[in-house]
Amino acid sequence: MKLFDAEALGRRITRKRQEYGMLQKDFAASIGLSVSFYGHIERGTGADRQ
Repeated sequence: MKLFDAEALGRRITRKRQEYGMLQKDFAASIGLSVSFYGHIERGTGADRQ
């Protein structure tokens, strides 16, 4: 059973970041995350997948 669609959530986050005109590195820094980890969030990867 899939609790949520990580890829769909990542697409929504990406769209919002782009609406604000921010680069990944700038947005990641503003919320205290590494660019690498934030990239995983936007791609919907890196989570414990089953």
